[in-house]
Amino acid sequence: MFTNPGVETMSKTIDVANEHRLSRVVIALAATLLGTVPGPVPTGGTNVGIAAMDSVWSASGPGMVTVGGNGVSANPSMSYRLEGPAVHGTQTWEFGTVSAAGGPARVRYRYAGHHAFHQVRVFIEAHITNEDGTTFITVLDVGPANCCRGPSGSFRYEGEHTFITRPGNAYGFRFGGSNFDAHTELRGTFSVTPVGR
Repeated sequence: MFTNPGVETMSKTIDVANEHRLSRVVIALAATLLGTVPGPVPTGGTNVGIAAMDSVWSASGPGMVTVGGNGVSANPSMSYRLEGPAVHGTQTWEFGTVSAAGGPARVRYRYAGHHAFHQVRVFIEAHITNEDGTTFITVLDVGPANCCRGPSGSFRYEGEHTFITRPGNAYGFRFGGSNFDAHTELRGTFSVTPVGR
């Protein structure tokens, strides 16, 4: 993991794929050195609207990539679908924006999809780019797993992440995974909702 002095970030991820919804909690706290402690993850997922969101989120990655909401008129969301033997190696998609005002950008994310059944891997990284370079923070890295243990089959992960930005900083998420299944397909949806600024 590349670290960048002067960049603060905090993240909480919850695996909600099973019946208990809170079976696995993965916490990546780069802000620990600052003594920052994350608050509780809300269970209601209240949408405070797009006004607190930096506008125009964009997506990139292999295969078919569709932006469902770009942050201007709807909360940011994107979907991907990739077929073929390339899925046997790690595939990565990115979804992000540029900070207009700077300051903390707290978002709730949801990552759901299907990466087949054998040797399935799923990951999420938060990233921020400023004049010092790019910092990646691992938010989630699960697998490889086989049927029928998550993330094999369908998966869903939700959590919150806070980006500490300056005006003009690019920030967002990098995510994806792989499989080694005869069913050579990766598909997923990643969405972001502002929690506050």
